[in-house]
Amino acid sequence: MEYAPKEKRGAWAAFIHTGFPLSLAAISLITTGLLRLLPAGSPHSLYVQWGWRIPFFLGALFSGGVFLYCIRNVRESTVWAKAEKMKSPLKDLFSGDNFRRLSQVLLVMSGAWFTLNAVTSILPGVLLTVRHVNSITATNAQLVANLLLAVSFVPFGILGQKIGRRAMLALIGLAGCTAGPIFYYLLLKSGYRNLAQLMVLVTLINFCATPVWAVVTAYITERCPTAVRASGYGIGYSAATMIPAFSSFYMLGLKGLGMHYAYTEIVVFALGGLLLVVGARLGPETVHVDIT
Repeated sequence: MEYAPKEKRGAWAAFIHTGFPLSLAAISLITTGLLRLLPAGSPHSLYVQWGWRIPFFLGALFSGGVFLYCIRNVRESTVWAKAEKMKSPLKDLFSGDNFRRLSQVLLVMSGAWFTLNAVTSILPGVLLTVRHVNSITATNAQLVANLLLAVSFVPFGILGQKIGRRAMLALIGLAGCTAGPIFYYLLLKSGYRNLAQLMVLVTLINFCATPVWAVVTAYITERCPTAVRASGYGIGYSAATMIPAFSSFYMLGLKGLGMHYAYTEIVVFALGGLLLVVGARLGPETVHVDIT
């Protein structure tokens, strides 16, 4: 992002993060192949016993290769090289204006992770256990959704560049707390009737959550000053996973309050969208920020 021209940061950031839906699509393809070779019909099936580990092994292999390539071949940006260095970037990050920026970024990213959990972690389980869709069909539905998302990421990034990343985050958050839960409810209520209906609903649900990742790379980069950008990006992006990671426990809590468990994920989805809207509104527009 420090190399990208200001007017193209939205497109560049979205292109970089296109790897996210493409990776989910690749995992779906691998899983579909494994399920055909190693059917997961029971807890004693080969897929359940050890086959599910294969995608994790491949992921570690690929990410390790990229890591080694970056260490050996990618140089630090000239912006960072020329910037004044801090003795303790983490200390500076957690003080003054930097801490206020970090807090707002954490709020935005918490919303992003809540909605992501809704469509990548819990939705497949809903398809399998609530709608009783077979595992291959459920995987293929996610495959189609993520291929369409991959194609749309750069257009979403360009749109964020035109209307503003703050506005884009708020719009996606609004979709996450309104349309997304409605589509989720329709998926739960209508049942699995045909493949086309299933794929349309799964795709719409994904489109109410996942496009935020086409925007956040540029947004977090622009929110953090150069001296603490690496620390701010890393902590803002990763630490925000902690609270949403307990989504299943929040769902059990809602069930304990009398809500049907199958519908508790709708609340989690809507909460993520709401956090995105609030977080975006609390922060400034960043499109015109000069990264120096």
